[in-house]
Amino acid sequence: MKVKPIRLLVEREPLFCDDCLAQMAFDFKIRRFAGVNVLFVFSYSGFIKDLLLQYKERLDIALAPIFLSFVRPLLKTLFRKHVFVPVPSTREKEEMRGFSHLEEMLKAWNIPFVNFLEKRGGVQKENAFLERYSSKMINKSAKAVSLEKKRIVLFDDVLTSGETFRQSLAILKGEKTKGIWGLVLMDNHFDRDLRLKS
Repeated sequence: MKVKPIRLLVEREPLFCDDCLAQMAFDFKIRRFAGVNVLFVFSYSGFIKDLLLQYKERLDIALAPIFLSFVRPLLKTLFRKHVFVPVPSTREKEEMRGFSHLEEMLKAWNIPFVNFLEKRGGVQKENAFLERYSSKMINKSAKAVSLEKKRIVLFDDVLTSGETFRQSLAILKGEKTKGIWGLVLMDNHFDRDLRLKS
């Protein structure tokens, strides 16, 4: 595997060769969304999109470490005192996959997280766009632990309409946290939601 020496210093054990890395659609940016800063890592396109589909739809759980490997040093610096809260999938979706895709990404790098939220049944893609905005999909989990005085990172894989992420943030804002950030792996460039008021 051909890897530049500088990458060995940063990544220790690179998961990709230089040629594969060049195909990644990196799009690092921080922007405000629903009143919080959100760090985006990739555009939802190309090789990284294909890997995510392989992971989620073809159930290739061995890919779990890949997605956060690119930002692990940054996460250790920026979010070293934070607790991650994964945006939930429905129970039906997780049972179908046999794993929680966001939890497995976090577990792969020993990143602390809590399951604070739950999503009611129904698959988001099947809902009409306006229905997503008029229905409450996300609730606080009955088993949720206190987030009081904790720094939180709300974590999701893809931002499309943004409504699931927005509803998750609304619940977290009701807790007495020390602050909330967002981390989204892939931006699907759905700018209509960014123009809607939170």
